[in-house]
Amino acid sequence: MCGMKQVTTVACKLKVPVKFVEEIEETLKVFAVAGEWINANTPQNLTSKTKMQQKLVYSQVREQFGLSANLAIQAIRRVCGNRKAAQQGDYYIHLNLNHNAPDLIDAEDVLGVDLGRTDIDKFCIPKFLSLFLQNK
Repeated sequence: MCGMKQVTTVACKLKVPVKFVEEIEETLKVFAVAGEWINANTPQNLTSKTKMQQKLVYSQVREQFGLSANLAIQAIRRVCGNRKAAQQGDYYIHLNLNHNAPDLIDAEDVLGVDLGRTDIDKFCIPKFLSLFLQNK
């Protein structure tokens, strides 16, 4: 497994109370229309979400579509991501894999590393260990 990267996608099914369904459906429609508007009203070669949101459309998207700050940024991000994928000719599909977790191993004095997070061992563990050893 050395040198391999792991990407995990998690999809969570929401139990939505009936009283919120209409509001969620409307938000999803507005989000989609905002994405179409962003795509139609920005230079097609622009794929940087930072440049797009800072210089071009963030305020307009919030004002015109009534989206929250987070949803406006996510709409811009989605348009940029789709443009990058189209330029590269790459296609992605998100799959959810169901599998059994491995059995736990009994161990003493072991600090584990989540192999899906490559930054943990570089940044968190040294800091944690120094704090841990100071407090012993």
